[in-house]
Amino acid sequence: MPTLYEISDGDTGQLRAVTRTGVPEALDAACLQLSAELEAGGEGSSMIRYRLAVHQVTPDGTRTWRGQRLYYPGGPRPPQQQET
Repeated sequence: MPTLYEISDGDTGQLRAVTRTGVPEALDAACLQLSAELEAGGEGSSMIRYRLAVHQVTPDGTRTWRGQRLYYPGGPRPPQQQET
C-alpha cells in the first residue's frame, strides 16, 4: 500500500489535500485552491503567508512531519521556501 500524505494549513490545522503520490503536485494544487479562495472572497494577498505542512500517515494512524511549503499568494516564491 502506498504511503499516505496529508497537506494541512500549518497555522490552523485545516486539511487542504491528501495524496498517495505526488506530494509536490498536491502542494501546488493546495496553493491554487488558496489563491482561488482569496480571489473569490475579494481579499488582497500581498501580505498573506501560508505555511502548508506535510505529514506522512502510516497504516496504524501515526502522523510524522515531513516538510512544509511557505506560500505567498500574489508574490514570487521566496528563496528560503522549503519543500518536501
